[in-house]
Amino acid sequence: MFTWHNGEVREGLPTTQVWGILFSSDGRVLLKGEIYNGKKVYSFPGGKPEPQDANRVETLRREVLEEVNITIKVPVLVGYQTCIDEGREIAQVRMTAIIEKVGKPKPDVDSKILYERVLVHPQKAIKMLNYSESGKQQVEAAMKVAKVKLGIEEFLDKDEYI
Repeated sequence: MFTWHNGEVREGLPTTQVWGILFSSDGRVLLKGEIYNGKKVYSFPGGKPEPQDANRVETLRREVLEEVNITIKVPVLVGYQTCIDEGREIAQVRMTAIIEKVGKPKPDVDSKILYERVLVHPQKAIKMLNYSESGKQQVEAAMKVAKVKLGIEEFLDKDEYI
């Protein structure tokens, strides 16, 4: 069970994940795709904080580069979802940023998976992610933050594999 929260992580709650809801300059969202158990699944790029990461911004920048070979402009916090992991409540942070540079596709540094990279309208991303209500809330919150803090005015409805 996941519960979405806008804004800063509650004091004392450990962050175990930092994912990016990343926008192209024309308002499309980046999803990474892979075949999992014989089925195509999509997710946001990101991962867990590592000891060398000074903060969640560094975690997100590192993970996005490692997974999909993309650099991003300055990330902004959207919020976090809570869930229970091994008996303790944890935070899974979501940030948003504008895509800065798209590098040539290459396999993930850790998993060696070559992820598909696709830009889609945020509402289509909600369907493709097939997440719970929390996932819908994450994307909708990121759209609001993108308008206010990233200057995204419209969200283009054109799929593009990059």
